[in-house]
Amino acid sequence: MRVTRKVSNYAKQNRTGRNLNQDENNLLKAVPPDIVTDILTSFCDGKAISTFYLATFKSNDAGDIVGNTIKQRLHALSITLQHRDAGRVQELLESLLQQIDMLVTQGLEMKKISEQCAILDYFEAQLISMNDGVQHWLIWSGNVESFYGPIDSYLTSPYWSTNALDDWYHELELSHLSLVRPRTPIHKPADLPFGSIGGQNATDKVLMGRLQTKLSDAYEYNTENEDYWKGMLTAMQFFYDELDVPLVLTTHLYPTLENHEQFHRPTWLSASTSLCCYWQTETGCDDESAYERLGENVIRLMKKFCISFKNEDDVKTGFRQSWRAMLIKEGALSVT
Repeated sequence: MRVTRKVSNYAKQNRTGRNLNQDENNLLKAVPPDIVTDILTSFCDGKAISTFYLATFKSNDAGDIVGNTIKQRLHALSITLQHRDAGRVQELLESLLQQIDMLVTQGLEMKKISEQCAILDYFEAQLISMNDGVQHWLIWSGNVESFYGPIDSYLTSPYWSTNALDDWYHELELSHLSLVRPRTPIHKPADLPFGSIGGQNATDKVLMGRLQTKLSDAYEYNTENEDYWKGMLTAMQFFYDELDVPLVLTTHLYPTLENHEQFHRPTWLSASTSLCCYWQTETGCDDESAYERLGENVIRLMKKFCISFKNEDDVKTGFRQSWRAMLIKEGALSVT
């Protein structure tokens, strides 16, 4: 009978009797750090960079190599975003550049490196989301309860912030995001829409289309009587709020205010199968806490999007591949 036994990676010996970690360190010594940095910067995504550090963190040069790699990628990302309206993202990148310097000086923690690499992947993957001159970002991905049952959905917005990612998870999703009609009349949203919510897959889009049609009919029927609020939805936790409601969902087809047309809906979201999202962004969220939780929020968001979005072959893929596959599937990106 063949017996298989587990052996710790640190205890494994290769055929020459050397520890495997020694081989990894010797490999780093054989290749100049600048060359290793250039290779990681040019050819590896954030997950690969994080894996590299996990495998080589005992090497004296590993921290500097990974730190310099992340800095170069963040700097390149910042330069790319200079030509786009992404002020808050650029502010964040400047802060992350300062943080990585401090981490290298104090010693890189694996958790912090993983989070930095995940943030890098999150932003880099979405550079292809530039749509008619407007950069759209994934803010939230998850399940919403509607009249027609649960819908796997995602929210995109040109207005990115750390608070947005934090609020949509901690304030909305954890409170069970269930869509209902307002109990009493509410004010028309005073600002431009925050973003658009669409369904993840074919079934979700059908349900979202039915929901959108229901709102359109209600909006069109009641607008003459100024009961436009009957064509809106809000979250269950705001059901008893009056007049000013933090979250309002309505249809893209029947604008609720004069400057509605100024908002840019991404072309990959159809007006007939997506909802227009108004969200009061100043919800009292602690900026510092939102910044501290950014890494875990980004990691959770990317995982949830990958789980919800199924490609045709149902193959497990990373966020970059899933985001690209979604845009190709919706006709917003050509296959190259």
